Amino acid sequence: QGEPLDDYVNTQGPSLFSVTKKQLGAGSREECAAKCEEDKEFTCRAFQYHSKEQQCVIMAENRKSSIIIRMRDAVLFEK
Repeated sequence: QGEPLDDYVNTQGPSLFSVTKKQLGAGSREECAAKCEEDKEFTCRAFQYHSKEQQCVIMAENRKSSIIIRMRDAVLFEK
């Protein structure tokens, strides 16, 4: 079992316009990745972690199925 982030590609700057998403608190990117993996409501394909706010947004879409919007200070992690 590798690190939780090993399964994701991360990109600085883009954000996704995702209809199916959930906003959660998380202390780290790893914690956010774990929340993405564990979610039962939908298949989580991407997440964004905002370190300043310690906010995690998990999403059912990734850049293959969603519109990309620019967002400063965002790091997007996708499967």
